[in-house]
Amino acid sequence: MRHLISSFIFLSFIACNTNPKKKAPNEVKGYAQGTTYQILYLDDRNFQRSVDSILIAIDNSLSTYNKRSIITNFNQADSLLEVDAYFIEVFNMAKEVYTTTGGAFNPTVTHLVNAWGFGFENTEKTDSNSIDSLLKLVDFDGISIQNNKVIKNRKELMLDFNAIAQGYTVDVLADFFDEKNVKNYLIEVGGEIIAKGKNAEKKPWRVGIDKPIENQEERVLEAVINLENAALATSGNYRKFYEKDGIKYSHTINPVTGYPV
Repeated sequence: MRHLISSFIFLSFIACNTNPKKKAPNEVKGYAQGTTYQILYLDDRNFQRSVDSILIAIDNSLSTYNKRSIITNFNQADSLLEVDAYFIEVFNMAKEVYTTTGGAFNPTVTHLVNAWGFGFENTEKTDSNSIDSLLKLVDFDGISIQNNKVIKNRKELMLDFNAIAQGYTVDVLADFFDEKNVKNYLIEVGGEIIAKGKNAEKKPWRVGIDKPIENQEERVLEAVINLENAALATSGNYRKFYEKDGIKYSHTINPVTGYPV
């Protein structure tokens, strides 16, 4: 029996305006990149359309679930493809993390992610021979960018930036609010958060972190974090995994062994 367990939300914003005389923060929220997003900010302007425009542009560049995105076209292409500024920036960031971690972070695990049932194509080929074969396609060194074109030395190589795309999106949105001279905001996309300034009560923004309890219907908080001019990232294997034949498989794939951690 195979049961997939997943959840989009690992964090929650804690009510920060208990004083009725204080003006509540403006809110922008919705659905993007296969998850939810929420933004609180102290400003009278409505940025919903601008935020949605940014999210659509990033999705059109980096989402493996968008059949018309640049990364999807690259994964289906034989060799090279012209890319945009979002793609180039995330690619370079991924290269830096890849190098810093000695390959522990590797965005070319795409075939393995699909094989284990966590990707945009759930092939579920997890016998040892299949995993050994797919490990040969984990090769970030085989992909480069030259003159705004991304090039791969084998047509089978694919990229998946989902591990860092949401954090990158938070940074892009923060830059937008900085450019608009918004001094106080809290941005969350799929569990990745950045906070600037203070909330409506002139106190640090408060973020609740879910208690890691499997199959919990009601949300229970493990902790409440105060954030001011700081960022917070989360990943929840206790929420995104599946069970098969009594064994749990998490969504985090080891690019060296080819198996979930």
